[in-house]
Amino acid sequence: MTKNQKNLVVFYLKSNPNPQILKWIKEKFGEENVINLGAEK
Repeated sequence: MTKNQKNLVVFYLKSNPNPQILKWIKEKFGEENVINLGAEK
């Protein structure tokens, strides 16, 4: 990653993601910026 995080997209593909990885991602980028594209609505 670079310092410039404007319009940064991180794509993590896994049907059953590791909870520790998701926790790290949410801490790093903010929970409001984490979107589960496979979530049922």
